[in-house]
Amino acid sequence: AQDRLTILGHSLQAVVAGLPAWHDDIEVASTTLSGSSLQDLMDNDRLFEIDVSFAGQMNSARDGSVAGESYVPGCHALFFVNDKGMFMPLGIHVVESGLTYSPLDEPDHWTFAKIAFSAAEGNYMQWEHFVFTHQVLEPVRVEAMRHLSAKHPLNLLLMHPFKHLSLNT
Repeated sequence: AQDRLTILGHSLQAVVAGLPAWHDDIEVASTTLSGSSLQDLMDNDRLFEIDVSFAGQMNSARDGSVAGESYVPGCHALFFVNDKGMFMPLGIHVVESGLTYSPLDEPDHWTFAKIAFSAAEGNYMQWEHFVFTHQVLEPVRVEAMRHLSAKHPLNLLLMHPFKHLSLNT
């Protein structure tokens, strides 16, 4: 769970109002692992979430059929800060199956949930990078190529990083 505070923490949010619909499935794990209820964790700013439940929507083609041979599950994960200040996993809900897993489950089941969540989050990060880096900067690159002289100082600065963005030019 510690990697969620560094490289994978971009979509981590504090749960400040409203517990997820599946909170009843994880209440026992919350009490066992943290010594507090989910509501207490939330009230004390110790409950966090990463919601990539929408990732499963990328599995369908436009006509509603399943596209391709790949599968990405939609997942929603809860984390908490324990009494020692450590960031710990609390549970992972896999949307398509409706099942919720916690560290208290069988090791194979918990491993499956972690793999599903990592796949969903990794897929989301790839799409986010593609859209916010390549797609957003492509029009800037096209206009720079059209309007700046090859010897213009901005052109010289921009063309090196832009050479890896070429999609439509």
